[in-house]
Amino acid sequence: ARGLESDPRVADLAPVIRGVADRLTAAAEKAHTTRMEERACHAKLALCEEAVLHAVRVEEAALRAAIGADRNHEAYRKAFPKGLMGATSGRRDAWMRRAAIAGEALAGMPGLEAPGKAVTDAVAAAETARSAWTAAARETLVATQDKHAAKEALVEEFRVQRAVVKGRLRTQAAVDALFPSLSPTAPGTQANGKGGNGTGSGGADAGIAVADPPQPGAGAG
Repeated sequence: ARGLESDPRVADLAPVIRGVADRLTAAAEKAHTTRMEERACHAKLALCEEAVLHAVRVEEAALRAAIGADRNHEAYRKAFPKGLMGATSGRRDAWMRRAAIAGEALAGMPGLEAPGKAVTDAVAAAETARSAWTAAARETLVATQDKHAAKEALVEEFRVQRAVVKGRLRTQAAVDALFPSLSPTAPGTQANGKGGNGTGSGGADAGIAVADPPQPGAGAG
């Protein structure tokens, strides 16, 4: 864009290139921001789930102390039908559901209301954190797709404007001075057709040097 601005014969084309480049910059910044938010939400979810596990273990110990460590006691079977392991391990949705059952069961037992409520509160916080992380991961995916679309739009606009400039300036040398070639064999590209940033879109030739964010993190449990 700066090169176009310096040549009065093609200066009117500069705002077009600059506008598309600015949109890519904004999209890349948003993709980065949403990715950082998604990571923060995932970290919070992990902490909340650890809090549930801790609360369940404390609850189970309090219950055993109240019933003389008898795991065959009716109250124990009601709270932990599959034992402590069933409420602390296995598929995330399954153990979280059993943890909630245990918390509700103890919350209704005299003298065990506090540890029972601690579990139900921890489960609620974990579910809220999971919803937040899911929403953040979805936003990250959309923002990353928007960034890639903006990158492709810039490369396409680059090619269009290069053709327009060639029609005005006539000489290839003058065009090359303003627009580097997007050819896979041009300097700065690789023989496999990928640009210098390895995206395969010719982005590096167009002055694009925006790293792709990692994909949204794996599910928690």
